[in-house]
Amino acid sequence: MIWRPYQQMKNLAPPFRIVDAEGVFLYTENRRLIDSTSSWWCAIHGHKHPVITNAIVEQAKRFSHVALAGLTHDPVERLSAKLEEILPGDLKYSFFSDSGSVAVEVALKMALQYHVNKGNFNRTRILSLKHAYHGDTFKTMEAGDYEEYHFILNAYGKKRYNVHIPTTITDLESAFERYGEELNCFIVEPLLQCAGGMRVYNVSFLKRARELCDKFDVLLIFDEVATGFGRTGNRFVSDLVHPDVTCLGKALTGGTLVTRRPSPTKKFFRLFTIPIRKKR
Repeated sequence: MIWRPYQQMKNLAPPFRIVDAEGVFLYTENRRLIDSTSSWWCAIHGHKHPVITNAIVEQAKRFSHVALAGLTHDPVERLSAKLEEILPGDLKYSFFSDSGSVAVEVALKMALQYHVNKGNFNRTRILSLKHAYHGDTFKTMEAGDYEEYHFILNAYGKKRYNVHIPTTITDLESAFERYGEELNCFIVEPLLQCAGGMRVYNVSFLKRARELCDKFDVLLIFDEVATGFGRTGNRFVSDLVHPDVTCLGKALTGGTLVTRRPSPTKKFFRLFTIPIRKKR
């Protein structure tokens, strides 16, 4: 039995059985469907792209996976070098793990450790946006703004460590005035909140956020798992406003290193990277 994500199993309609895919199309045994969400924004180059498929086949002839603990190999070094080349500013360091959700978890831990390493143990709050989505792992559920997730967290009592604000500069400035000395980071889906209803906001909000983060020594994290690689009309929103940490995924693999998992809350395993730049 497959426990399907984001669906009530008691009244679940029979799913479409896909037998093939190519370009923008998914194929059942007797019909053709348009993959209008690019398999949740992953298959940015379409399905069965020959260049990507051939690269996977050639790599599999050598090895499929080698952990980086005490080991290295050419593919990860080439990927890291390419990310260093295309990402702006001093986003030069890549940390690899298995999913977009874990990318955010690691980024949040990095932000907290940044302040702990400086001897500041009071920076325990996270600032994020209303309608935010950052994943389905535990801390990402709190950073997101979905009641479907938060009702689980109510078992621990009132949330103490996350503040959600609208995408207005007034609310942004008020939050920093009130919580600035307690924040370790401000995390956003830059310019476009995909899962929150395709909500678009102005880049001026991010520019002001950069200024306030610098003023209060708060790390600015861009969750570009969905918005990166051209989703907003920019290669990365990080090209417009430099974050301290950016999380990438989904389109990074062209949707080819993606597998479903039997879980009601976890969408994908995805290759991702967190390039982190040094604090100014």
